Parts: sequence; structure tokens; C-alpha cells
Amino acid sequence: MFKEEIHYGDRTRQAGRRRMKQLRQGIIRPQDRRALHGCYRDEARDKVRLFLKHRFEQGMQTVLIITGRGKRSPGGESVVRQEVERYLSTQAQAWVAEWGRAPRQYGGEGALVVFLRQKK
Repeated sequence: MFKEEIHYGDRTRQAGRRRMKQLRQGIIRPQDRRALHGCYRDEARDKVRLFLKHRFEQGMQTVLIITGRGKRSPGGESVVRQEVERYLSTQAQAWVAEWGRAPRQYGGEGALVVFLRQKK
């Protein structure tokens, strides 16, 4: 089942329901997406770092990172998603305001929605 969570730094709290609801209803839409299928852990982290940095610099607000569900990963858990979640929680605060697992129409467990900080 989809859990609405937004992650702040190394803390997790329930999502701002309003923003996630707007995403599900199509009021907010991801402005770009980055697929990481077939990437190894380090490669995925590097691609996410560059993607977030560039989209932040372009003034985008909402992006989607497609990690896949990990069906081919050992234990059936997405190694790439775990690495991206760790990176978002620990090293991406300069660009990322909050993030969470994507609603079903944007990939559900196989994707992460990222709300970027606003440029000052």
C-alpha cells in the first residue's frame, strides 16, 4: 500500500498531504524525470546528483526519479531505490526540500517524487 511520507534530512514524517494530494490529482506534475534502470548503485547516485543539481538551477519544483521496483535485485528490494533514498536523506539537502514514494500514477514503489528547494 502507498504510504504518504516526506523525508527531511535524516528524519521521516508524514507527508504534507496537500502537496501529495495535488500531485495525485494532477494539479502538481513532475516537470522532468530521470530513469535509473540498469544502473549500479554508484552510477545511480552520480546521475541523481547531477539531475537534481541541474533541475534546481533551472528553477524546477517537482521531479520524478524512477528507480524500478527491484524485481531482479537480491531479496526483491530495489538496491538502487535504497541508495537514492539514502542519498536524498543525507547529501542532497542543498537542492531537495522533501521527497517521498511516488503515487501509483507516477510509478508507485518504483519511483520517488522530489520537491526541490526554491532558488534564492
